[in-house]
Amino acid sequence: MPFMADHLVIKPSLVVETGMKLLRRERILGAMVTDQGVGNWGGSVGDTITIRVRGIMRAHQRGIRDTDRTLVENTIVEYPIPVTIDKHLYQAVPMKDEQLTLDIREWTRQVLYPMVQSIGERNEQNLAKLIETAPYTETITIDPSDTFKAFSTAVQRLSETNVPMAGRVLVVGSAVATALRNDTQFRHADFSGDLANSALRDAWVSRIAGMNVIESQWISQDSAYIFHPTAFLVAYQSPLVPRGVAYGDSASVDGIALRFLADYNYSGLNDRYVLDTYAGYNVISDPDQGFVRSIKLRLAMTGGINVVSAGGGAVALTVGQTLQLKIRDDNGALITDRCTFVSGTPAKATVTAGPGYENGGLVTAVAAGTSAITVTYAGPSGAKTTTVNVTVS
Repeated sequence: MPFMADHLVIKPSLVVETGMKLLRRERILGAMVTDQGVGNWGGSVGDTITIRVRGIMRAHQRGIRDTDRTLVENTIVEYPIPVTIDKHLYQAVPMKDEQLTLDIREWTRQVLYPMVQSIGERNEQNLAKLIETAPYTETITIDPSDTFKAFSTAVQRLSETNVPMAGRVLVVGSAVATALRNDTQFRHADFSGDLANSALRDAWVSRIAGMNVIESQWISQDSAYIFHPTAFLVAYQSPLVPRGVAYGDSASVDGIALRFLADYNYSGLNDRYVLDTYAGYNVISDPDQGFVRSIKLRLAMTGGINVVSAGGGAVALTVGQTLQLKIRDDNGALITDRCTFVSGTPAKATVTAGPGYENGGLVTAVAAGTSAITVTYAGPSGAKTTTVNVTVS
């Protein structure tokens, strides 16, 4: 969209509308859960709102000619699910006059889309965390050589608790997706998911047991989840446009809420843009059954673990040098964030203990000598251990 000098010539309402359309295209996990969007919200971050969710009902049966004519009555129950609005998802971008005048030719593509994309990715990360940390009571193990059996068992578990069949989806990490592609039982159909959702189309893997199989980069690589959309809830609240901002708008459409603000910074000769939303996340548990609308699966390990950042299990460092170890299992899944690390001789080389990818497995060379780093992974098939020999010069 064109610019005149350093001023926008598009309406803020159009920016918000376009932003919500772009965000819908970027959703994978967000397109599979129950969402609720509220525009022009006057609450505060940290407030709790209540969303009403329909309960799972069971039908009764009697013989047509039974002498007992009494019918068991049930009420249609909707029960409240509290959602705390505690996340502020935003992107703030300054734009200099020179950039607007000389560099920006398509404002939607060059400015708005990257802002929307970053918010979409952060939302996907939050939903992945919600899904992975839900209170599962059972984890089903996937045999890489016979994947169908695990998914069939998971479907059975959902059916046992009367979770609706329509709408169920299977979300998998990259290692599980690879196992499915390599499984000769799978036959890929000419199907690409939601035609209006480009991200969802690209993430589609196959169909199994009547469900779409969707790959997500935010799910742990060796994990999979079968769930109904009513297993997880996300609420978006677009904040009010401040009175001091002359250029802004907020709205809610189809479960998504966004706000856009723009002003001009005379001291820096630049526009300032903010695109944001408030969000809250929660799992949906049934009052009488608990959390039953999702099932967790993990890919089994048949072998050991490998240190891919240390050829042959040995590394050479100089004093003061650091190296981030990366660990994969025999299915190719990156499991660094779930491993613990111990240095045999910390005086020669230290290592951060983990788990946690950002703080686990970082080796620091301290003094000349050697140290054996022990790596342990407590996976679904039992504990696996390997050793990395560090030589410091």
